[in-house]
Amino acid sequence: MVRRRDEALELARELLDDIELSRLGGEALILKASRLARVADDAVALTWLSFERNGFDDSPESQAWIESTGRKAKDDKYWSDGLGGLEARISAARAQLAQLRVPDVQSDYVVLALRQSRQAIYDVGNAVSDLDAIRSRVVAQLHDFVARAYYELVFAQEQESFFDAVRQRIDVRLAAVSGDALERIEAIYDRLAAGDREATSQALNTCRRLIDRFADAMYPARDAIEADGRTIALGPQNTLNRIDQSVREHTDSESRRTRLRRATKDIYDRVCAGVHDDLTRDEARYLFLATYLLLGEVLSLEVDR
Repeated sequence: MVRRRDEALELARELLDDIELSRLGGEALILKASRLARVADDAVALTWLSFERNGFDDSPESQAWIESTGRKAKDDKYWSDGLGGLEARISAARAQLAQLRVPDVQSDYVVLALRQSRQAIYDVGNAVSDLDAIRSRVVAQLHDFVARAYYELVFAQEQESFFDAVRQRIDVRLAAVSGDALERIEAIYDRLAAGDREATSQALNTCRRLIDRFADAMYPARDAIEADGRTIALGPQNTLNRIDQSVREHTDSESRRTRLRRATKDIYDRVCAGVHDDLTRDEARYLFLATYLLLGEVLSLEVDR
């Protein structure tokens, strides 16, 4: 997956330069952009790029792109050529225009000859102008697609790098406070990858035990204490209270403590319920990810304080 994304990123970077520096002709640009669309798995781009390669037709999909690129002419006629064909027409029309000139005639037909010559120059000039406008719209659309793909890929790369850095810090801290934490995380990964209902339930059960083990390491069970005018039970079964007490002792921010307490309770309740409920694999994955990041933030309080 990473290799495919890196390939798409390099291809998008090259294509931006190709377009902005006019390094390639239209046909080569479309072929290269089609490869980017395949690598990036962009079905929409693949559709309109196929028309730019093979020409347009009367299908509804084709007509939508005809409209967006200004190919429509009078009487429902349209330019059916793709970008490569348009450029060939432009070159031919410009060559024809270069050959046209007002004739030097001195006969009774001079007025007619002048009128016909000027009309021909006008018609060919208009055709060049129309084709140039269509080409400009296609290239602009192409540039928008490539630029969007490029910045989305850059963002994904930066996000992955950021998450990898966070994951490494979390893993180090989890390993320090709970020797078997990383083994439990690996077990959760494996079970979620299996995808069946039983494996997903087992993964969530392991996730619950991970939170329990985390509480044992961060704030071992002990006798109840008095705080904020109430008795707080901190026994072996009081996982949430012990995590909350650890947070209380490592941050002066009441708002952060409140947010973490609510998040911990919500995640723990969902994990416990998910063991019995019919959660999808994707739901279980997001729940595990939320658990992992929450434990990482609680661990960070010891460092940030």
